[in-house]
Amino acid sequence: MRAAPGDARKKWARDLAAMPDGPRRRAAISGFYKLLVQFDPEAAAKAIDAIKDEKSLRLALGAAVDAVPGFAAAVNGGTGS
Repeated sequence: MRAAPGDARKKWARDLAAMPDGPRRRAAISGFYKLLVQFDPEAAAKAIDAIKDEKSLRLALGAAVDAVPGFAAAVNGGTGS
């Protein structure tokens, strides 16, 4: 995922959006954004912001927030202020 070009990531996100609703789609969305935020938090944030479906948006956001690495969660250089 880290080495995948941005176009490939966008295609994967489109493929997820096109999947029929159900447990597989929810698992795929959750897994994709958990991984993406680990490798590229900025790209994950942009990709999540582009999600149109509210249900998928909430799922992706929740998955990413739960998986965000510590260095990406640091605020103001890690001071937390």
